[in-house]
Amino acid sequence: MPIQENRSTYFLQSKQVTIHSEDREITKYPNQNEFEITLPQALKNVQSITLVNWAFPKYLPTFTRRYQNTKLLFLVQPPVENWDSDTNFYPILNAHRGEAFELEIPEGVYTEIQMANMLQLLLNSVVTSYLDNHLDPSVWYRTYDRFRVKFDTITKKFVFANTMDGFTILAGKQIDYSSCSEEMMWTKHSQWGLPYFIGFDKADYLSGNNTSTLLVSTDDSTSDMEVVLSGPGGYVLIAENMANLNPNNVFYMEIDKYNSIDEIVPLKNPNSSYSNHGNGNVNGAFAKIFKDHFIHYGQNGGATCDYGMHISSKPYERIAKLKFRFRYHNGNLVDFGGQDFNFNIGFGCFVPEIESSYSCRIPETYVGCR
Repeated sequence: MPIQENRSTYFLQSKQVTIHSEDREITKYPNQNEFEITLPQALKNVQSITLVNWAFPKYLPTFTRRYQNTKLLFLVQPPVENWDSDTNFYPILNAHRGEAFELEIPEGVYTEIQMANMLQLLLNSVVTSYLDNHLDPSVWYRTYDRFRVKFDTITKKFVFANTMDGFTILAGKQIDYSSCSEEMMWTKHSQWGLPYFIGFDKADYLSGNNTSTLLVSTDDSTSDMEVVLSGPGGYVLIAENMANLNPNNVFYMEIDKYNSIDEIVPLKNPNSSYSNHGNGNVNGAFAKIFKDHFIHYGQNGGATCDYGMHISSKPYERIAKLKFRFRYHNGNLVDFGGQDFNFNIGFGCFVPEIESSYSCRIPETYVGCR
């Protein structure tokens, strides 16, 4: 029988590869957010690459030192009238009124209520620690517990209060994260520090006198109101903006050499304002992963182009390796918190189609078994 010659038509063959982050070369790529893999077999004449399905961790750290959003600076400014009634604390706090206190929240993921509780705890404990180091040993009461922090579930803003002392949130002062190897966040227009997430702009915010009983809603209605300060008296500061503790609702998958998504990115001009005019990242990403779709099975168990696909007009002759990178829109690499994940990459490969015109004889012994 003569050998059939190749025709000019091709068959598009589908091939999938499942990739688990724990199978990377960990000594070379210690973090899950960037790694390279070698395919089990080199694929030839690749016309398309698709993200078919995935299973990413549901919870990703929002507040980490890497993201430079764990610290807050503040001043405590006791009023002069406290001199007689606050004989132990006032002299020490008054001497420190021009020097900033610094708190640092633990890394992790927070709800608004959890963040309010953590900020209240740390505002008081940082001042307590300072007083404890400066009070006379004979003073038995050494705990500072005057700060109150609540989250108003109706206004979606954080409310800061102090029962006796004035205070200032120093959101306009850059905080040192020199030990962090990531790009400096302070110069960016968003997510530049903890104050951004809890509702402050880059400015210093001075508390004001509380003139009446201060109430906040602790649920989504006005039926359950909590007293923050029994007024008049004390000091209060309400955040400028609504809180946004989880601004990164998507992240991006990059595949080196095979990205096809263009991005608009902010351009900082010499006047320190931001614009996206004429500025972008061409072929900056391969796929966009939505945080409410951390597990995706594909359409009918097959490929979907809703999230990531690369199609080439000229097939790639050979693909043997893939290099992945996972980042947010602001450029920060995704911190997976040590959690592994997996996904499938689909390939469309051109295979030369060979003409077949065979006749088939079926033995009589098989006829009854058909």
